[in-house]
Amino acid sequence: MKSEFTALVLKKISDAAQNGPLSGPLKRPLLTGVHWAARQALTQAGFKWELRRSGELQLGLWRKTLRKIPSSTSKKAQPKRFVMIPGFGDTPISWLPVMIMMNPVLRSKFDEIVMFDFPGFGGFLADKTCFPTMDLLLEHVQDCLDTLQPHTILGHSLGGWLAAYYGASCGRGERPLKLKTNPRKYSGPERLILADPSGAFGAPGRREMWKAIFDEAIEYGFEKFRPRVFLREPFWFRFVLREFGNFMSREDVVAFMRSIHDGHLVEDKLCDIKAKIWLLWGDKDILCPFEWAPAWQARIPSGAPIVALKDCGHSPQIERPAATAAAISHMLYDKIPHKLGTFWWKVSE
Repeated sequence: MKSEFTALVLKKISDAAQNGPLSGPLKRPLLTGVHWAARQALTQAGFKWELRRSGELQLGLWRKTLRKIPSSTSKKAQPKRFVMIPGFGDTPISWLPVMIMMNPVLRSKFDEIVMFDFPGFGGFLADKTCFPTMDLLLEHVQDCLDTLQPHTILGHSLGGWLAAYYGASCGRGERPLKLKTNPRKYSGPERLILADPSGAFGAPGRREMWKAIFDEAIEYGFEKFRPRVFLREPFWFRFVLREFGNFMSREDVVAFMRSIHDGHLVEDKLCDIKAKIWLLWGDKDILCPFEWAPAWQARIPSGAPIVALKDCGHSPQIERPAATAAAISHMLYDKIPHKLGTFWWKVSE
């Protein structure tokens, strides 16, 4: 499956470069071509695109059924779902190598995979307006999670923030909202895997320092933000650099960033989470520094093992895809990543 899907993605990207759409609403040839190639590959791999609308706002989902619930099972049963929420400006495309390598584990543990795709970010809704405020993003993500009823949520960066916020809301009994689609009395996810999450800082001044990074990017452009995305920037990033630069300067994105306030933070909410939590962190992350990890761990009453990926920055799915896939696979079995992997990671329980 891994080799076949990888070959398919590469073939589609090659086709896109030669025959793919080079114009359209995005008017960004490379990004449009990659989207076209990735869409073809995802579709042929069994994923289905779902668009959820609320007024003018949109939220995209890529869904794939891994196994069907037997017809003899109670009608109240829901698929056991694995949900992935990408970070700020990111897309499910960046996580495809990790998802491919995790495929055997996902097939053995879950009935369905669901990957979020946010409007205005780098994914398939890149030409749409992003959510204008953090309040609206939180509301719509939580509404969507209420209907999906995920067993496990993997969230990266902003996605980790959103996952933790939802887990805390469920722990307090505020979520899920009362729904006709909740016959089995779903009370929240059983497992959260938070990769380089934001939203909790642990010490006075860290929140202001984090905010200053984004204020600087707004004022002076993406070049000020660029060194914080990776520990070692991949060679291909220069080809999409313009897209990232344009993203950080867009009016709708700037409005979203400026809408975030202390009430959205999860620092004082982590104690409400009842799900099993795993923390995955790049030990050289300078956007969401690794020094935040103990602050997260200390505020989670049930404990949260920290898996620190060695020589990795803020984007483990790109910088260390094999190690990321291996570590998360262990977490899905609720096992501490194996000691033989200490070349890749260090574990703090």
